[in-house]
Amino acid sequence: EGFDMVQLLQKDFDNPKRIDSAGIKLTRSGLTFNITALADPAPLFCPSAGAALYSTELLKNCTFERTVMDGFTNKIIRDYFDSAYFLYAEDFDLGFRAALKGYKAALAHQAIVYHRGSASTSTMSDVAVYHTYRNLLWTYLKCYPGLWLMLYTPCIVLGQLAIFAKSYTRKQHKAILNAWKDAWQGREAMLQKRKLIQSSVKIKNTSLNKLIAKSLW
Repeated sequence: EGFDMVQLLQKDFDNPKRIDSAGIKLTRSGLTFNITALADPAPLFCPSAGAALYSTELLKNCTFERTVMDGFTNKIIRDYFDSAYFLYAEDFDLGFRAALKGYKAALAHQAIVYHRGSASTSTMSDVAVYHTYRNLLWTYLKCYPGLWLMLYTPCIVLGQLAIFAKSYTRKQHKAILNAWKDAWQGREAMLQKRKLIQSSVKIKNTSLNKLIAKSLW
């Protein structure tokens, strides 16, 4: 009661004793991580969509509308997840938009789902790396309040540089560079969405600040 997005406890399908995700945490660098220990002091920011429940009210209030051709007529499609994202970070984006509207997240730790991660793409593939970091940048642009952009942009830059350095050792730096390039090229569409998102913010900064982890990573 009182929660409109709920994380079910995801356990690793191949290692049931291991927690795959107890939700998503947002760090000061803007990087997001799955919470993999119930004792993790970081606040639950939003559910991981691998096993999540959302209220009908939340979904109705967090949609994007887009128009597509249906024969000779226009048809309005309502997206809960941003269709521009295609893969990865779409749950973080929806959770952020919901948080800005005042919706709260909770963990149902006794409701267990066994999850096999990266079933659609292999773990840390170039496809996964590209879409994750492009979509994270779009989410900052769309969802971060102006004050957060001022406070955390230096930390975000550090986070991106750290990811680039790590990707270089894995020979995936081209995927990161392409993610940055395409995030920049898509900025105008995201800025238009930002206007809609920021115009309907209901949460106070003091409450939103409680949702970000104290750690940089």
